This record gives sequence, structure tokens and C-alpha cells, in this order.
Amino acid sequence: MTETHPKVSQTHHDFAEEAAAQIMKSLRRFANQDALIGLSGGKTPLPVYEKLAAAMKISDEFAGFYFIQVDERNVANNSPRSNQHEIIKSMFGQKGLPARHFCMIKPGNHDFSEQLRHVMPGLPAELEPPRPIDLLIMGMGQDGHTASLFPDEKWQKAESKTGYQIFSPKSQPEQRISLTLERILQARLLVFLVSGTDKNDALTRALIKKDRSIPAGFIAAERSTEWILAPETVQNWPASADFFATEM
Repeated sequence: MTETHPKVSQTHHDFAEEAAAQIMKSLRRFANQDALIGLSGGKTPLPVYEKLAAAMKISDEFAGFYFIQVDERNVANNSPRSNQHEIIKSMFGQKGLPARHFCMIKPGNHDFSEQLRHVMPGLPAELEPPRPIDLLIMGMGQDGHTASLFPDEKWQKAESKTGYQIFSPKSQPEQRISLTLERILQARLLVFLVSGTDKNDALTRALIKKDRSIPAGFIAAERSTEWILAPETVQNWPASADFFATEM
């Protein structure tokens, strides 16, 4: 039986701090062991990552954690559209966690398909597929996409040995590498972070209407998920959805 566990922050200002606190509870389920964590890009999770890094770096219980990207655009590493670039700034490096534990996709290659052979350099063999990812931190776009699984792509059938596939969404200016739906559904824990008033309709479709035609809705219908929501994302929801009024 699938379950949806939504939590709404007290205010938009509190979202990052409260989301980080909730994710820390999930991370501690894997404390003092080797674990694999998937990180999404986008504006919503970046301030959450900063707070996570500050909390995690003061404890040895996360020393065996490795991090991978959920998806990436085919842009240069230093592009402001690079998920890798923004994640590094917010979570790794001098003020954050050891960058050597971040196994990055390296895009910008003229032969983007070659990246499928090298999407997880530095990942210990015991954490490689088919072992499930321990925790995936996901986002959702206003069209209901998550990772780089877009409604205008063939996202339901894609498969690969690495758990990644290349997509060319018609709605996007560049190709993407993304975890496949199959790999996402295998994760032990799956947390969605959602903020912004432009997500109202997509969130309604995904969590109230159970709309399987959008990737986020399909995942929520297929397996248990946790949703950490900024208050503006549910401000127009019907009274029948009062079970989403749970606050953190």
C-alpha cells in the first residue's frame, strides 16, 4: 500500500530550515553505515542543502555517505543552468561536505551519450546499481516533471544498467541525463521538496487527483513518498484536502 506523507512549513521563510530538519531525520536512519543519497537541482533545494551540510559536517555518523545527482542538463560545468555547479556551491567544498564524496555527472561533452558510461565516477562498488539508492531528494516542476522526466518525453519505459538515461524534452533547450523511473521507484526513501505558487496546479494533480500522466503523480501513486511543502503551494487547495494541513 502506498502512502503520502505531506508536511507544510509554518511560513515560506521557515521552509528551508524545517525541510532540512525533516531530511536529517531520514538521513539518520542510515547513520554510521555506507549510504547513497540522490540530490536534485533547482532553486527549491539549494538553501536546504546549505543547512544540511552545516548539520552533517559536525558529525562522524555520515562519514560513509556518498552523493549522486538525480539529473543534469547538457551544459558546461560552470553554467548557471548546471545542477552540479549549484549543488557544489550549496553543499560541498570548503564550507560544506567533502567534495570527494560527490559523484558528479560531467556534461558539456559533444557526445553526451558517452556520459552514460561515466555518471558515477568515484562511487564505491558496493553502492553501485542494482543496489537501491537510500534516499532521493526530489523536486517538482509546474508541469509535474520530476528529475528530468518530463510529460512530453517517453519517461515510463526508459531503462539502463546505470540507472540513468538521456532524454530530449521538447519543452527544454538542451538534452538531459536523468535517473530512470525504474531507478527512482527502487529508492528506499523518497522525499519531495516543493515551493512556489506556480506549483499549485501540479501538486493538486499529483497528490489529490492522483494523475499518473505526470511523472510526479505517477511516482506518488506507485510508492510511499514524503512531501515537504512551502505553505504557498497548498493555499488554493479544497477543504477536502485538509489532511495536508499537517505542519512540521
